[in-house]
Amino acid sequence: MRGSRVVIGALAACFASPAASGAQDRPADGTRFAPDAFLDPVARQIYTTAYDQWDALGDNIERYTARIENRAEVAVRALRRKRVLYHSQSAVRAFWERDREAVIQVLGSKAQYPFRELSREEYENNRTDGRPWWLGELPFDTPFEPGSDQLFVGADPDSEPFQPTDDAPWLAHPLGEGADTLYRFQSGDTISLDFPDGQRFDAIRLDVLPRRSDPHLINGSLWI
Repeated sequence: MRGSRVVIGALAACFASPAASGAQDRPADGTRFAPDAFLDPVARQIYTTAYDQWDALGDNIERYTARIENRAEVAVRALRRKRVLYHSQSAVRAFWERDREAVIQVLGSKAQYPFRELSREEYENNRTDGRPWWLGELPFDTPFEPGSDQLFVGADPDSEPFQPTDDAPWLAHPLGEGADTLYRFQSGDTISLDFPDGQRFDAIRLDVLPRRSDPHLINGSLWI
């Protein structure tokens, strides 16, 4: 199975995983990161900065508003034809503020999978609140909390950061301890954002390249 393709658009850094996720042994010469982890000097510099400052992100952001879109599909191919088993799309606007309950505005949602109508009937017959049944099909309940981890599907937000539970699927975090032995990193494009008050914000793409084919490794990009 090939690694999952992920593009992470947080303009500060991204997510992490435990050292126990299959990382190779640490370099014997005592260097901080594996000597072959970086394909260019810029990649080493921005990765080191992101690695050191990820925890501080949770203390520096007070509030944000974001439009979050999600699309997922599960399909099988047989006799050169693709059969879609599951398809889901959603778009929401999230309002997050520290020490306050997050607000989610659903802009649109649709899903297709076998026995969907049966699931709807079962929910309608057993629900104890007034929530629409399709809210249960949304892929998340709360938006991203700065400084937390979002790579573990269904992870408990109150659990220890970057540590998967025994029954939760997980992906090895590219900023986690030992990630440099699971991935290689290469710098990419730079984008600049100019704000009305004169401030300028630069972000550099850092490509995350898995060292081997593994369902727990991602193939994607961080914007830092």
